[in-house]
Amino acid sequence: MSYRSMLVAALALVTLWPEMTAAQVPVCGSGEPQSWLAACTDIIENPRESLANRVRALKFRGLANYRSGDVARAVADFSEATRLAPQDAEAWNNLGMMRQTRGDLDGAIANYDKAIALDPNAWSVHVNRGNALRLKRDPAGAIAAYDRALALKADLGSALVGRGSALRLLGYADRALADYEEATHVAPDNASAWLDRGAVLMQKGSIAEAIASFDKTIALNPQSVEAYNNRGAAQSQNGDFARAAADLDNALRLGPNSEEAYGNRAFVRLALGDFAGAAADFDELAQRNPTDPYRVLWRHLARLRAGLADEGFARDAARFPPDPWPAPLLALYAGSLEREKILALGLPVEPAERRERRCETAFYVGEHALTRNDRSGAAALIREAAENCPIGFLERAAAIGELKRLQP
Repeated sequence: MSYRSMLVAALALVTLWPEMTAAQVPVCGSGEPQSWLAACTDIIENPRESLANRVRALKFRGLANYRSGDVARAVADFSEATRLAPQDAEAWNNLGMMRQTRGDLDGAIANYDKAIALDPNAWSVHVNRGNALRLKRDPAGAIAAYDRALALKADLGSALVGRGSALRLLGYADRALADYEEATHVAPDNASAWLDRGAVLMQKGSIAEAIASFDKTIALNPQSVEAYNNRGAAQSQNGDFARAAADLDNALRLGPNSEEAYGNRAFVRLALGDFAGAAADFDELAQRNPTDPYRVLWRHLARLRAGLADEGFARDAARFPPDPWPAPLLALYAGSLEREKILALGLPVEPAERRERRCETAFYVGEHALTRNDRSGAAALIREAAENCPIGFLERAAAIGELKRLQP
């Protein structure tokens, strides 16, 4: 498995908000959502209120609970709304959204199907259904749902973004980019369109255009963890490590649990020669998923470069099977396999895999030479990684920084 820069895509649910009516008590559904709870509860628990008002209040209270982070109570409110008004497509859609938020994709899709049966022309439900299918790794089904939404509303940016992401899952980068481009034209304020457009541009090697797209995302949504992470990853591929580090610091300030940002920042810190900082980030990643052999390898490499002890590495490396890649790299760093044998290993049959494997081999063997103070043995390998690793590979960024330090 080869690692590219850790990019993050967007996923937005489309909400059908209940509409206010003259009969509605204004506080339930107007102003700040937190202020709705008591007012909506008064309506819900008042037996003299009409059924329509009670259902509407349940939907508003459900949305207020969702906005407050209490998804369980939101599910309960929307479930009650569907019980009282089983023909209310809006309630079924919002119940589906809550279930999707909780990871119950099958339940969400069933709710969306119910909403669509009641209101086949509700474009937002088709978008939400497409999003759920995409999360289930059913890109073909997702595309069909987005196509239906676009047939109902041709200038629908959220459906274009969703369809583009489903096309990416199928490997159709050019078609995905076309959808993202169209989305930025019909919905220029859709931050997700700019974010995902940038990710495809980076995948295609258009780093400057990708950075410009992430710039636009941040201008529209300055709190976007994904945009700062992705822009930092793109800047690292250009060798602009200072700006990359600043962006990744911002990503982790806004989203301290972002594993993508930890991974990208760790490699940027390697590129900058901040080996202790890289080791700290890799340690965070390894603790989050100790079953990933790359994370164990990364942490050990950074600790070696920082001059830190890593007495548990041999034990950790021994937990992984001896055959699949990157087992030979773990064996190299554990001292049980010689550098020359790694370089002489056969490469995969597929041309794309050969390039990726050679990229990793050159980088990690070169770094191993540096841990042995063998600068002359490392230089050619690090240069090869910097020049030939595919754009977007984490190793490419680190090799570019390493090469700068190796040059006289």
